Amino acid sequence: MKTPLERCKEIAEKIASELGYEIYQVQLVRETGHLILRISIDHPDQISHEDCEKFSKAIDPALDEADPIRSNYYLEVSSPGLERELRNDRDLQRFLGFLVKVQCSKAVLEQKIQVGYLSAFDQESIILEQNGNQIVIPRGVIKKVQLEIDWNR
Repeated sequence: MKTPLERCKEIAEKIASELGYEIYQVQLVRETGHLILRISIDHPDQISHEDCEKFSKAIDPALDEADPIRSNYYLEVSSPGLERELRNDRDLQRFLGFLVKVQCSKAVLEQKIQVGYLSAFDQESIILEQNGNQIVIPRGVIKKVQLEIDWNR
């Protein structure tokens, strides 16, 4: 039997596909005593407020009909944001050339946080371009990779 979160993810994936969006993340969280179903949608051309509204209006009746969450909850629909986490090779490929911050469990070149332009990656490492130098970061020490706002572009 599927959990309420799994059922919500299935519904979100179906609606997103119909509307031409991708699901970035679906979370069911309790904050300040309220249950929140938080859905982040994505699209290669970015997500606008209107996209979030369109998706919300489409998924709301589908959730009501399926009733995957038996108690009251709030629905939040958003984009992954400007400083989104890059969680897989597909994300890394999409954001090649972008400024990223890599948090490491061990120091790489004496620092646990490296910021640079994502220039390449493979199964073993991620390579950043930093002031004309290449920084090779082994995947085994990477805790998190996320976009950084590039104020220079």
